[in-house]
Amino acid sequence: MFKTPAAKPAFSWQALCTILAFVYMYAPIAVLAIYSFNASRTPARWTGFTLAWYSRFLNNSRLIAALGTSLSIAAMAVAIAAVLGTLLAVGLARFRFPGKAVYRGLSYLPIIVPDIAIAVATLLFFTAVGLPSASGRRSPATWCFAWPTLRWWCRAAWLG
Repeated sequence: MFKTPAAKPAFSWQALCTILAFVYMYAPIAVLAIYSFNASRTPARWTGFTLAWYSRFLNNSRLIAALGTSLSIAAMAVAIAAVLGTLLAVGLARFRFPGKAVYRGLSYLPIIVPDIAIAVATLLFFTAVGLPSASGRRSPATWCFAWPTLRWWCRAAWLG
């Protein structure tokens, strides 16, 4: 009457490929993190453990100011992208309107087109439009990149 589930194979190509993909993507980050504690000025050889580079970073006021600017732009972009992406996902999921299929297709662009190409194109566009400051140009470029991606996350959450 009841079927028992078939036993899963011990080896899975999908699992192996997934693990290799993650190792391929994250190994360079791990190497960079490890070598950030290298006492040598070059990563050609390990000369010992040090926190000197982090000390120099924390004592450099220009770098700390740049970090603050980056974090403020990121926080603003996340907040605006969350609102716009959620509204976009609700609108596309619940309403019918002319051009919906075209817009749904265009919202794939941030996933398909390389990030740097989108970043440069939006930065150039907002510069040409005449936004006043560098921070004023970077913020809208970040929002334009982030909200379509958030739209896909919201859509996936609604579909289960």
